[in-house]
Amino acid sequence: MRVFISFFCAFFILFLTKVNSQNRPWHFGLFAGPNITNIYDYSSGGGQYFFPFGGERPYYSINYAFGISAEKEFFRSKFLKNKFLIGYERFSSSVDGFNNIENEAGNFLNVTILTLWKPDKNKNIYLFAGPSFYYLINSVFPFVGREWESSMFTIQSGINFQIIDGLDFSVVWNEPLSSFKGNITAQSIIAYTKVRSFQFLIGYKFPKK
Repeated sequence: MRVFISFFCAFFILFLTKVNSQNRPWHFGLFAGPNITNIYDYSSGGGQYFFPFGGERPYYSINYAFGISAEKEFFRSKFLKNKFLIGYERFSSSVDGFNNIENEAGNFLNVTILTLWKPDKNKNIYLFAGPSFYYLINSVFPFVGREWESSMFTIQSGINFQIIDGLDFSVVWNEPLSSFKGNITAQSIIAYTKVRSFQFLIGYKFPKK
């Protein structure tokens, strides 16, 4: 994991250097909205589930995401643009039922780089995808003691709609590429955990384009 983190940090520095070298304006913004989240432990049995939903347990829970974004186009294209985001998200899940008592929960900071594609130049609708890096701030496990490693990589994908100039709405799927690794101290075993989310975000950018 340390190798991946070092690679990501190096790529991130090169990315910002490249972006700042271009004589194009930055656009900043705010985003917020609900996210349906799940924390899945697969160390004690069961498979690894992928898009869109999988596994009987743990159940999904409704949480929230919010943060800030900085956006700067790489190309003078009618169809492509790129976005850089810094945000906060909360993930949790329950073994009792959908959105019941949170048996596991974590709070995260994230950094995301997205490429957005506009299929129709006459409509303000974008499809997007890109890598995201999550850093664990803290976690809550009421029933067992546990400590996670502090980072995770994911792929974000989704669709973005421009409502009016400066205001947009996005539907985002967040699928993990790596797992958190932690110790379940009460049982003295290694736990492998994946977290994922399905987000509905309202965003506002300034200055307007």
